[in-house]
Amino acid sequence: MLILGSGIKGCPIESLSWQVLNALDFKDSDELYTHLRKIKGMGKTKAKTMCACVELGKRLGCKNKKTIHCSTDVIPLVNHYSFENVEYFLCITINAASEFIKIHEISKGSTNSARIHPKEVFLQVLNDNGSAVIFVHNHPSGNVNPSPEDLHLTKMLMKGAKIIGISILDHIILGANGYYSMADSNIIQEIDNELNSES
Repeated sequence: MLILGSGIKGCPIESLSWQVLNALDFKDSDELYTHLRKIKGMGKTKAKTMCACVELGKRLGCKNKKTIHCSTDVIPLVNHYSFENVEYFLCITINAASEFIKIHEISKGSTNSARIHPKEVFLQVLNDNGSAVIFVHNHPSGNVNPSPEDLHLTKMLMKGAKIIGISILDHIILGANGYYSMADSNIIQEIDNELNSES
């Protein structure tokens, strides 16, 4: 709201700001200016100013990339999903230097499930030129213990990741009162050992 300054008649600054935030979330940088100009109340000056702010943020971000070493580094990035009333499945891509690249929403499901397509998961990692990934999903019920389906999905994804040379570092389950890390609980290592013994 500070950057935009003011809204227009019929579109207050709060509403305009939300529309701009949505554009930043879902549009590639090449499309951003064009998409911003389609928003009522976004003139050339405001659209150019917003694009300049985004570019500045990217340049600063390149100098201060967040490194991911454990589950506690991940939680601040995704904790807002803990309170969603439907299940989301997220893929966090990480580069070879253990630096955070991007969070991808792979699936949005019902109150107790989200459909996952491995092709969609690994396509995002490859597009980001990532070398590792962390999976995150929320349990709207609040129970963060992994279900048999969660464990089966993790094993299936780890099997696919081995084929294309991507490391799965963790699978975190979020709930309103906490989280469960399969890496912290040694499940990731156990599945990895099991897959190695099968090959």
